Amino acid sequence: MKSRLKEDEKERLRNNLPDSRLYNHLRNVCTEYEKKLDTVRPTAEEIIIDTVEIIDEILYCQTSSEAVQYTEGLWDHLYCQWRSATEATGKTPSKEDLNSTVSLILAIVNSLLAMGKDPRFAQCATAINRKADRECRDTWEATSKSLIPSFARASASGLSDWLAEYIDSSFSLIPDLQPEDDNLPIAKDPIIRLRKGKRTEDGRGNVLNIIKIIMAMHRYRFFQLPNGGDPGPETVFKAFGQMLGEDFSKYAQHLTSGSYHSSDNSIFQNLQSAYEEYLDDKEHRKEL
Repeated sequence: MKSRLKEDEKERLRNNLPDSRLYNHLRNVCTEYEKKLDTVRPTAEEIIIDTVEIIDEILYCQTSSEAVQYTEGLWDHLYCQWRSATEATGKTPSKEDLNSTVSLILAIVNSLLAMGKDPRFAQCATAINRKADRECRDTWEATSKSLIPSFARASASGLSDWLAEYIDSSFSLIPDLQPEDDNLPIAKDPIIRLRKGKRTEDGRGNVLNIIKIIMAMHRYRFFQLPNGGDPGPETVFKAFGQMLGEDFSKYAQHLTSGSYHSSDNSIFQNLQSAYEEYLDDKEHRKEL
């Protein structure tokens, strides 16, 4: 979650969820916390975005060690993200409310991981628990304990079946929340959008991959300003963001954070292979 959701964005999310079982459960869970954590007031819509993104990232990891590395950085990432997003709305979030919000999100994630059969899930839950225990043990333990009864009931009522279905499915639960009004940023009316999905073959990881490609093109001096000067990376990423309807403002964070698997640069080998296939197809068409 890059920013706090506006009311129309919350409504758009609710109306476009392909499956509402997890959201319906979180809505009941989060009502109490939204009222109690007055300086942050996390909503079910915002919580579900973070929760699903975390589950998707874990599923995207190719190895257990990569998944654990990602989850180890989650506490700090979420804390800073919620603090910045809340401050941008004019509120000053308290440390206690931020700790409780992060504890809530990660306790929900751990509850879902406990339902899954993937061996990575148990290791990730352990990593989350270890970090949270160091940061604020009392809040973490109280929050985790409070969720046990509701998630036990939800699991018995079909939430564990939903999770199994979700893991095996191709696409993410979270719909596109791009503004429908052509006059609103990021993009007025992008002709193309970045392909996204939950699995690698459906487009998972494309945001990071395109950021790597754009940075490589920038460093290779592909671009210039109208007056002939060299644009900085901020200008380049803003231009690509407008073209694709994406927010690339945190490109540096994506490239440097270990949680985004920045050491995997196979995208460049894949691009070379794709172009070689294009050339082979082109020669084949000539022969025909």
